[in-house]
Amino acid sequence: MTFGEKLQRLRKDQRMSQEELASKIAVSRQAVSKWELNETMPDIDNIIQLSKIFGISIDYLLNDEINIVEEIPIVKEAKKKLKKEYNSYWGIVSVISIILAMIIGSLLDLQATVMLGVVCFVILVAIVLLIKYFLKSDKYKKDDSIN
Repeated sequence: MTFGEKLQRLRKDQRMSQEELASKIAVSRQAVSKWELNETMPDIDNIIQLSKIFGISIDYLLNDEINIVEEIPIVKEAKKKLKKEYNSYWGIVSVISIILAMIIGSLLDLQATVMLGVVCFVILVAIVLLIKYFLKSDKYKKDDSIN
């Protein structure tokens, strides 16, 4: 994906017109149009401003081989690290569920302990999945169509 295609996608994802983007970085709408059509490239100061406006790296903007943010090497590494941490949370969730079931089960009768363990586990899994859902960002997944 070229610089222009990425810029157009980012701008449209933000529901921003060329005029609005141009005013944010103090250039003309025609300059933004030329960038999106790959007729010209912005200078380094404008590239830095675009990176800040859209919250993406300069690597992503300039490297045509990087089509999604997740392909940037440092992002790949960070994602791998987060995945390890996330997987360890499942173990923690399981242990907490068992402990909660044992504590609550000891306060009630023994037959309810298994059911409480299942309920506690389901509740904690739901919480983890909700957190994952809200932290998930698939905004810049590769897509052949530009809106």
